[in-house]
Amino acid sequence: MSKINVIIAEVESGKRNLSEEMAPLYHEQDGEYYIVHNVEGTDIDVYFPEQDHVKDMRNKFEQGEITDEELSDYIGEMNGLDDMYDYDVVVAYEDAEKGVIFVNAEGAV
Repeated sequence: MSKINVIIAEVESGKRNLSEEMAPLYHEQDGEYYIVHNVEGTDIDVYFPEQDHVKDMRNKFEQGEITDEELSDYIGEMNGLDDMYDYDVVVAYEDAEKGVIFVNAEGAV
């Protein structure tokens, strides 16, 4: 198993912490939204996807089914980032040379 696969597995299992020294970043790619955290003690950033219910509401907004205010109210009622993003699965990591690398269920591609 490669070093990045080990780190991803440790993040997903809670054996590695996300850095609290750096604020999370946000990333949008192809209409999908992610939160990006640095893995504590490394120079690796990992990406987590939006929760399905947030993605569904964002899609409704983008299709004109709800207003910006309704989407903002929905998100504002959440109890933090855990409600918005799926911290159980790393979907990508950032490589300094290659940029964002998306992973599959078996680990890094």
